[in-house]
Amino acid sequence: MMSSASVSPVEQIAPPVELSKPLSINERQLMTPGPTNVSQRVLKACGLPVVNHMDPQFFKVLRDVSAGIRYVFQTRNQYSLAITGSGTCAMETAICNLLERGDTFLVLSHGLWGERVALIGRKRGYNVVELKIDKLGDVFSLKQIEEAIVEHKPKVLYVCHGDSSVGTLQPMDNIGRVCHQNGCLLLVDAVVSLCSAPLDTDRLDIDVVYCAAQKALSGPPGVSMISLNDNAVRHIKNRRTDVDSYYMDINWLAKAWGLDDDNNHQFVYHYTPAVSLMYGLREALAMVAEEGLSHTVDRHMKSSLIVQKHISSLGLKFLVEKPEHRLPPILSVLIPNDVNGNEVIKHLLDFYNITIAGGLGPTAGKIWRIGFLGVNANDQSVGVLCRALSDAIADQRKKSPKL
Repeated sequence: MMSSASVSPVEQIAPPVELSKPLSINERQLMTPGPTNVSQRVLKACGLPVVNHMDPQFFKVLRDVSAGIRYVFQTRNQYSLAITGSGTCAMETAICNLLERGDTFLVLSHGLWGERVALIGRKRGYNVVELKIDKLGDVFSLKQIEEAIVEHKPKVLYVCHGDSSVGTLQPMDNIGRVCHQNGCLLLVDAVVSLCSAPLDTDRLDIDVVYCAAQKALSGPPGVSMISLNDNAVRHIKNRRTDVDSYYMDINWLAKAWGLDDDNNHQFVYHYTPAVSLMYGLREALAMVAEEGLSHTVDRHMKSSLIVQKHISSLGLKFLVEKPEHRLPPILSVLIPNDVNGNEVIKHLLDFYNITIAGGLGPTAGKIWRIGFLGVNANDQSVGVLCRALSDAIADQRKKSPKL
């Protein structure tokens, strides 16, 4: 008689027909706020053999990545590491480590990302004070920031350096000084601004800064970076309560990356990271190091000036009126009344294989968000973009003549 243990289970659900065909993806020219296209070098790195995450070869990858993060953030912070997770994961990692329930959290909100941070803070039980900008496209003055810090006495101030939802670049000079004079930690979102605008973490007295790989770094989506100075690390180690996340606990993450002095810099198992994505991140960081960070930033600034000049020549206006407050690699362009914004986006995709983005939240249907991040920040790519945009707008104006 056959043992019941040897009987194969009957499949109640048939194999999906969708999975019977090989995966095929058509490449697009991603002129969006992200993700952006990645280089063949990064793609090749992601296809290298997978090793165990406790393999000495992988420890070498982690050390390389940590050194690269220090370089692009321009910091000597020991706690500089990557997280398997999107930029939002790095965002929440920073928040849940720095703050405890009941702490006051001052959030500068000049776009969608400040609103998201405030929401995360409320969900976690912090006393969130959200300082909103008067007009979309504007940034905060140092005076506004200092007055809010003095009034609310926060434990942490959040600043989004470059907000991709509206295309603003927040000036950072002296914010760190004001924070530290008032016993406040400075948390900076550099998801889009890293490698596309000047950002010197140590000079600006930033306590914690984070970024995602799929923006100006041209790395693979799904991995993010964070760097904490000694002041922030000390604060976390002296919390009243434990960090209320296992996955995002910086104490565990630092051990996993061999960065913790208390653990003699030994690598410790925490969770299984995205090994292949870490390979890709390592190569993306190496490419910036080879080009030189200042050259990478200059390349984005040059591309931005080319596109801004062309957009102005078409008679179009920017959501961000002051050029110095425009986020270099992502421009928010007001959709003129005589064209259908969605049809312009469709035209670019159908005829040029170029993807741009529309607005989010209050700017939906009102702006185009045009990006040229990482490998797409070059004369050829932005030149094609400018010609394609001219054609798409002209085509729409023929179909919808102004009355």
